[in-house]
Amino acid sequence: MYLLNFLTRTSCITLISSLMLLSFTSTSSAQPSADVITSFSGKQTAKGVYWAKFGKFPKKAVIRMSIKGEPLMGTCRTQGVPNIKDHVVGKFYVKNGKCYVPIGGKEYGIRNKSTEVLVMASKSAGSKWASGTRWAKLGKFAKGDVLRMSKKGQPSLGTCRTKGVPGFKGYGVGKFRMKNGKCYVPYYGKEYGLKNETTQVLVFKAKSDANKSADAAKTGGAAESAAGKPSKQPITSFSGKQTAKGVYWAKFGKFPKKAVIRMSVKGEPLMGACRTQGVPNIKDHVVGKFYVKNGKCYVPFGGKEHGIQNRSTEVLVMASKSTGSKWASGTRWAKLGKFAKGDVLRMSMKGQPSLGTCRTKGVPGFKGYGVGKYWMKNGKCYVPYYGKEYGLKNKTTEVLVTKVDTKNAKGKISGTKPLWVYKKGRKKLAVSGVVWAKLGSFSVKQVKNFNKQKHEMLGVCRALGVPGTKVPVAGKFLIKSGTCYVPYFGKEYAIKNKNVQVLVYNGKPQSKLAWLKTNHHKVKYFSFDRMVLTNRESSRGGKNRIGICRAKGVPAYVDGKLYGYGVDYVVGKYVGTVNGTCYVPYHGKEYGLQNDSVEVLVYKK
Repeated sequence: MYLLNFLTRTSCITLISSLMLLSFTSTSSAQPSADVITSFSGKQTAKGVYWAKFGKFPKKAVIRMSIKGEPLMGTCRTQGVPNIKDHVVGKFYVKNGKCYVPIGGKEYGIRNKSTEVLVMASKSAGSKWASGTRWAKLGKFAKGDVLRMSKKGQPSLGTCRTKGVPGFKGYGVGKFRMKNGKCYVPYYGKEYGLKNETTQVLVFKAKSDANKSADAAKTGGAAESAAGKPSKQPITSFSGKQTAKGVYWAKFGKFPKKAVIRMSVKGEPLMGACRTQGVPNIKDHVVGKFYVKNGKCYVPFGGKEHGIQNRSTEVLVMASKSTGSKWASGTRWAKLGKFAKGDVLRMSMKGQPSLGTCRTKGVPGFKGYGVGKYWMKNGKCYVPYYGKEYGLKNKTTEVLVTKVDTKNAKGKISGTKPLWVYKKGRKKLAVSGVVWAKLGSFSVKQVKNFNKQKHEMLGVCRALGVPGTKVPVAGKFLIKSGTCYVPYFGKEYAIKNKNVQVLVYNGKPQSKLAWLKTNHHKVKYFSFDRMVLTNRESSRGGKNRIGICRAKGVPAYVDGKLYGYGVDYVVGKYVGTVNGTCYVPYHGKEYGLQNDSVEVLVYKK
């Protein structure tokens, strides 16, 4: 009895499925929906193309949206998504007759009375549309040319296809959302919002003004197109006194590729400068790098990289020069410390934080120069790379500035303090050509390498603000990080602010500074005459003079046990006279060294 019931039910199901399949394959003509297929602008209409209910058209009438050789996919729209009343656009999988739609991060496979598939009556699957449409890359079409696939009165959705779906090598078909320019592809239960160089959108073949602008490079109108609709504000320096001529901020799609001004080094991927809105929770335009290959503006912010392409995106272009050529307005790449603040080209909007454009090496995983935004406040170059933001400041860092040199750009430092030398029997002597200069007011070349190991690049610095003292404390200046490390009462303090000064040459004939050994076991060879002083104040006890020294022999500990002694020189402060101590900062601690390696900085006669 149970077996009979089972067979009866199975037969009924098989019969119903056969009838549905027969209906799907044998119907000879499509039954059109009342909706007309139009463009987003509503000015263009597709003829001979219909929305047909499932089961009301033959398989060969489905318009192929997938690439030839890949599984046959069409376009569909359907209701039935939980908590959503509107029709959602998706891909129609011909093999099982389901409409797969992406929404809310998930994929929904639906087939019901509301499901409609885009078909044409007289053409077979995979043929081109008689109405004249095309697949267009992002940025190569006008908004009004996109074929509207959503219902009238509902959010505007088009059809797209793109590569980049995890686990799938081919083109995935999905819905195109004009608001953010992304192609949402449903695949194996998930929704993927993609936007890359392979993304294509179904549009009308007739080109609008925006299309002509994008293709101007091919039609001879490159110069006119490059300018596009320039931003209202001119490209000026931070000081506002210098203006870049023939250079514009152009909206994405309003200029040919060759008009982009190259910011990357020749031989590396072509990068330009851009600015855009669209960073989450940020209203301002953020400056970043423009990747010409995929047309995205990558901006670094909050420790992350944001790849954005929207209506606010602007790219720095010039009308009459090809990519990589120098600016007619006269600009240059300048190393840190080789330019004045007022000469930096302002890339941010007026009234927003001052940002420039920079490039630098040192990005983890990338050997070349990374292009990014320059923040004047801390002098760092923030580069976006593979989803992260890197704040860098090193000897390769360059900033885009005007070509006109200022006094600061040439290295004539203002607001400096003299270097004093103790002269026996006389008042303190000021050394000519050597000064204490604030961070950011000098170039790396002006910093004397006071360490014997060139790879360390250690300078001499002094800093105010060390806990427990009101006078400047001398220490080592690590050029790579721009930090002053000073030793005081057993600890090492890392300081990097306006209270730090570094010992540099200021462009005048260099005075002769030399290291003189103290030779603790042969005191008679050491003289304190002309010893360089860290400041005019006395030492902790108020009696000893404080000089500048370097020494080897810093203890090295492993797991709390003494492993050995350091063989490299470390710069520090010298306290005392005969048999004085060289205090050096190292790995968070202060070490007082008295050995034959101790040398004191003096002024040669």
